[in-house]
Amino acid sequence: MLKATLIKPALTVAFVSVLSAMPGRAEEKTLRIGMLGALSGALGEAAGKALSTGARMAVEEINARGGVAGYRIESVVVDAGSDIVGAVEQTERLLADPSIDLIVSNLGSAQCAAIAGAVDAAETFLWLTSCTASGILRDKNYRYVFRPHIDSASHAEMACRYLGDVVAPALDVEPAALKLAVVHEDGAYGSGLAEDTEVACEALGIPIALMDLFPTGLQDHGPIVERIAADEIDVVIHAAYYPDVVRFVRKLEGAGVSLAALIGQGGGYSHIDQLEADLGTVAVNYLSNVDPATVQLIDPAALTPEQDAVVDSFVARWRAEEGPGEIPSHASTGYNATWVLLTEVLLRATANHGGSGPDAMRAAALEIDIPEGGTIQGYGVKFAGADSLVPGQNTRAFPVVMQYHDGETHIVWPPELATEAPVVPRP
Repeated sequence: MLKATLIKPALTVAFVSVLSAMPGRAEEKTLRIGMLGALSGALGEAAGKALSTGARMAVEEINARGGVAGYRIESVVVDAGSDIVGAVEQTERLLADPSIDLIVSNLGSAQCAAIAGAVDAAETFLWLTSCTASGILRDKNYRYVFRPHIDSASHAEMACRYLGDVVAPALDVEPAALKLAVVHEDGAYGSGLAEDTEVACEALGIPIALMDLFPTGLQDHGPIVERIAADEIDVVIHAAYYPDVVRFVRKLEGAGVSLAALIGQGGGYSHIDQLEADLGTVAVNYLSNVDPATVQLIDPAALTPEQDAVVDSFVARWRAEEGPGEIPSHASTGYNATWVLLTEVLLRATANHGGSGPDAMRAAALEIDIPEGGTIQGYGVKFAGADSLVPGQNTRAFPVVMQYHDGETHIVWPPELATEAPVVPRP
């Protein structure tokens, strides 16, 4: 059953959706989660809607199964828009509501960076389903902020290893001879990925020939494409939101620039159906994307039987609501992160630590020890502790390299999860 209440804050409009299943019994307890979502604006199309939909579906599935440890889950979903002001304002509203037990963020990196310190200082448990920029957690020493998702360092490492192990040999050159450009949007998401990519690639002996940045929403990517052509770039690693990806690829095509590989780093590359609709099949064929795996692409043999069953339930819900087509990786991420929160952290907190308060949830999160194959996206879960540079980061999260062609996405790297061999250079 879906109940909705309209909240009208000073700067944004937020919708509160209470997601519940069957009527609860008298002894049933309720856990109220503040679900921050980037549901409107550029981030909504790039990732926010898919993340929030995946998270909502996980709550619905949990409630349909009777809840967790005697708790029925209520999600208070608020639209923080796509800017920092909206994120801060809506976070303050949630923190001021004494009925909110914890906060889940389905926001972008810049938004998460702006709210994490305040939530931690308020001693409220904060669960980041996405927000890849490593700087959100690096050297912050937060106690109550946890990210089960990959960070930009693991993102960058996977992209650079793919260049060294796959792209360079396919082009019959040494990694040091690759002519690499890193092109990124200038916010926390793109800048974090660019910084970590520079470190990871240079550690593998892959120099960056061109580092270029642009503001999100840039209409003319022509000057960037001209610099790529002038430097005779082989490979571009691109961190951009949708529709900046569309504008960039159109400029490449229009200028006749042929790249051996165009590698996206999540963001707008995670919505391949939209890209194909806007650009056409030829333009998107053999684009690559580094991101956590979309669940329907993973070989069931790579997962535990329990997680394979969770994949089936998620895909069934998605198909019933959204229809056919690619399931965005952000939707898988939102579902996966919320599933781990409820079935692992909350369950352990109530069983081992006396409840669902922030200290109980923190202790439970630090106890989790899930091996590879133990989540629907293939990776495990083990959070870094206070002695780490990135306390609260899932150290077992990793992305994969996916490649799209002829209407289908395939995992092409790493080899242990690949469902098809990579094609390099792009035909």
